[in-house]
This record gives sequence, structure tokens and C-alpha cells, in this order.
Amino acid sequence: MTVLGTLGDLLADDRVEDILVNDLEHVFVHYAGGRRERLGRQVADSVEALTEMVRQVAVSCGAEERRFDRASPFLSAQLPDGSRLFAAFDARGTPTLSVRRHRLRTATLDDLVGLSMMGRELAEELRAMVRARLSMLFAGGPGVGKTTVMSACLNETDPSERIITIEDTLELNLHRSGRHRNVVPLQAREANLEGVGEITQAELVRWSLRMSPDRVIVGECRGPEVVAMLNAFSVGNEGSMSSIHAATSRGAFMKLAAYAAQGPEKLTVEATNQLIASSLHVVVQLSRATDGTRVVSSVREIIDADGVQIISNELWEPGPDQRARRAAPPSAHLRELLDQLHPSYSR
Repeated sequence: MTVLGTLGDLLADDRVEDILVNDLEHVFVHYAGGRRERLGRQVADSVEALTEMVRQVAVSCGAEERRFDRASPFLSAQLPDGSRLFAAFDARGTPTLSVRRHRLRTATLDDLVGLSMMGRELAEELRAMVRARLSMLFAGGPGVGKTTVMSACLNETDPSERIITIEDTLELNLHRSGRHRNVVPLQAREANLEGVGEITQAELVRWSLRMSPDRVIVGECRGPEVVAMLNAFSVGNEGSMSSIHAATSRGAFMKLAAYAAQGPEKLTVEATNQLIASSLHVVVQLSRATDGTRVVSSVREIIDADGVQIISNELWEPGPDQRARRAAPPSAHLRELLDQLHPSYSR
């Protein structure tokens, strides 16, 4: 995009994953493989020029809210290549930008094996879980590959399945992939400057149940939509997926319980755990390896709930370099689910 100037040049580099603009002179670039560098030149001639660049990007990309000034101090837009731009004014009145690339949205599990994100045995097990229609939660910190691995798993689904995606920012883009023939993307939005027009992810999850989905995909659960999401996953939408920010696969349970307690339903931990056990089958944890690359570090099977505890079985655990290694065999119940795979499943 010509309006992006220097940022456009960076986005033309397939190795770039994130571009972080703190101000005109402090610009940092994160590359695939973990390398991080400070850019040796300014991204604009002045604060005013940088502000105008953000506005022009919003106009050219069709962002819903095109204002960007001190009265409307943040803006989110999706670039033509699918990258996500977020801009805000800092305390000094200087625009700060974050551009996140989505380089591997069409990747398969085999591709991720080639990138050393996981081993072949683990990839085959995840493939079997997807095809057995297990509901999966992908956990990890920011930028560790949760959406990448979830997208790769979705590329293992039957192309004829009806998939409803729910996101606050469009990242999965299954409707653009060409592989999935029956996809409806739904997007949450914040209220406008007049305080009206808000559509929450919780509302969209409830709407999705009226749309005859085979799978409901919530890009990221981060708040009160958790209860609606878990309810949706437990009422016949097997094989649904979501992601969550959590440091460990076990920690994902505590994060879900915290979100459920903060929501309008104000569920207790015990009630939330029962809901988790009845709606989710597996947590897949993503981490950074010791060499800085993104890897699957843990896979945890959810077995049952017992009061304030989730009974689980860590099938794959972090090895010395954080890459997942086999820790335990699947439970008899999980093996039974995997054995129910239909032999004529369409690739």
C-alpha cells in the first residue's frame, strides 16, 4: 500500500511478523524465528504526517471508524494482506502503531511440522482430534502462534462443513481461504462515539446457534462471552474451537473461571468447571522455545470436574527446549472418541 510508505516496504518482506512504532524514531521489527531489530530510519517526517498516514490507511481499508484524533484516540483496521493495524495516541500526543502480520493462515499441520512447531506424531494426533470433532482450546501468550495452529487444525476439517467464526478483529479469514466453502464470519464491534451500535462476542455466539453451524469458532475468548461460548460448544456443536491468553495449559482453566465469574452470569468456579468439562475436550498450549521460535508445548485432555478442580491428563508436556514431548497416553474415553472416525472422511 503506497499510503504506508516505509511500513509498506516492511510488509513486503515475508519474514516480518510484527511492526511496532513507538514514535517517529523508535520502530521495532519482529521477524519469524524470533529475531528482533530496531529500524534504522524514521517511518514519517513528522507527527502530523504519521497521524495522516493512519487516517489514510483507515479510509483506504474501509475501517468502520475512520476518525483518528485526540477525541477518538484509537483506530483498528485490517490491511489488504490480512495484517492488523492498531493505532493509538500516547500520553505525549504521538501516534503509536502496532501491525501484526498473519503469515501462516493457510498453513497445514504438515507445514507446521516442517517449521518445527511440533513433531510428526503430535501433528497426527491433533489431526485425529479435529476429525473426531473434539472441541479444542488453544492457549498461550501474545504472538506465540495460537491462531496459526488453530487455523492449521481448521484446515483439517471437511471442506463442506458449515463454520461460523466470531472475532473482534478478523484474523482467521477462513471465508477468503478458498478451502472452506461454507463459512460465515461474524465480527464484534465497539459502540460509536455516541455510545450506540455495540455488538459483543457473547451476542454473536448466541446468534450463531440460530445459523445451523457444524462448528462455532471464537477467535479469542477474553471476557463475558466465555459462558455463552462454553454453552454453545456443549449443545451439539462438537469440534468447535477458541483461543485464550494463558501461561500454561492448566492455567487456561483458571482463566476461564475468572472470566465466567466476571460475566453477567457470575458463575462459581464449581459451576464453570462443570461447564468446561462438558464442553471442551483438549487444551493445546503454545509457547516460545528456548531458541525463540513458536512451538506447541503441551496438550492436555480434559477428563472431568471435581468441585474447584478440573481433572485432566497432560498428553504432551514441555521438553527441555519447551517443545512438546509425549507425557501420557490418551485416556480410554479419548481413545474411544478417536476410534469413532468415519473411514470415508473427506480430506
